[in-house]
Amino acid sequence: WDARLSKNLRRWAGDDADLMFDASDGWDYVTALWFGRQLEDAGFLWYEEPMREYDLPSYSKLCASLDIPILGAETCEGAHWNMATWINAGALDMVRVSTNKGGYTGAIKVAHLAEAFGMRAQVHGYDATLCAAIRNNDYAEILVIDTDQIKALPKDPHHPLKDGYVTTSEDPGLGSSPDWDAIQKRAIRIV
Repeated sequence: WDARLSKNLRRWAGDDADLMFDASDGWDYVTALWFGRQLEDAGFLWYEEPMREYDLPSYSKLCASLDIPILGAETCEGAHWNMATWINAGALDMVRVSTNKGGYTGAIKVAHLAEAFGMRAQVHGYDATLCAAIRNNDYAEILVIDTDQIKALPKDPHHPLKDGYVTTSEDPGLGSSPDWDAIQKRAIRIV
């Protein structure tokens, strides 16, 4: 079903659209290899997290067997602490960067490590500030729920879309400020 959907999506989107597939660690090696070949045939840009992220030898074998870049190490324990192990094992072609484990410091460390090895570092989740801070990142990942959300993206007060590109604030920091009045109203105690 996923293979048919991917091929139909390619036909619908045309050859100029960048398409990526996140398998969310759903398959074993044999299925991941077969499906990766389907994505190659459909001209997808990358193949993300096809297997559970505990089996580095299978990831290494998959990277060696496929031409489509494997994007990984999003959910593995350790995140920025073990990224060098993933890179050294040839277990991915691009790294997934996130603030979920290690915060901004960990994410930047992973991005710099990937850059040192000539690899891309794709940001997980819609963190436009992190995307802008990482030279070897290409895309802002936005989970789209419905058309109302899509229509609201150009009006995002912190990171509006302009001509299809995510922008960042010119203000220092992460692009938003705390609402101190709201925080003070909800505070139980001020010390």
